[in-house]
Amino acid sequence: MRAKRDFAKTSVPRLSSSTRLTPTTPEEIGSSVADTLADARKTIYMRDRYMALDFLDLTGLFPFDIFDLADPATAATVKKTYETWDLRGTHAWTGWCVPWAAVLNVHVGRPAQAVKLLHDFDEYFTNPGHAPRCYAWKPGFCQFVSSTPKLGKDGRHLGHEVLDMDGLLSACAAVMEMMAHDVNGKTEFFRGCPDEWKDVSFENIALSDGRRVSGRRVDGKVKVVVH
Repeated sequence: MRAKRDFAKTSVPRLSSSTRLTPTTPEEIGSSVADTLADARKTIYMRDRYMALDFLDLTGLFPFDIFDLADPATAATVKKTYETWDLRGTHAWTGWCVPWAAVLNVHVGRPAQAVKLLHDFDEYFTNPGHAPRCYAWKPGFCQFVSSTPKLGKDGRHLGHEVLDMDGLLSACAAVMEMMAHDVNGKTEFFRGCPDEWKDVSFENIALSDGRRVSGRRVDGKVKVVVH
């Protein structure tokens, strides 16, 4: 979902956003993320890099909101990308991937999957004290598990836990995105909340245009107040 790049290069010059965010068409984007990553697989060590590349391909959904989902060709490309993503599974994910994936699911109208991923983040990527971790606390979600403390020769704790502030902050953002977010310039309320949530509300969320809103959905009926 982005133009091919030479990932073998060790450094990339920092450019202005107007230069980096080049216009693309569905034809330039390609048929799926698998096509765009074919060359990258030759030069990038697997681990969570695949997940990073997948997510970079979907930044047009969030946070940039530049993909026109009303366009059939673009919608088909996004759908195929998600199918590729689902087939690949979570074995190569680390903590930061999970809440970001939740946000992306919110933006394509898959609230149940978003909720599941946030529960997975809490179960696998927060320790018993609920501190966020880069690697899973226990097996069952991905291949990167680190639950046994490592000690140095002097007996000091070397720190088997890698703090993952990206994951924590993204999880907080995901909850807010479930309540209110923009799709193609239109603000959607409660689109990321499953129908099973009969009574759900939020207060004082800031929208992209600077307005602050509060809202509540009861049995499918939505009421929003702009402050």
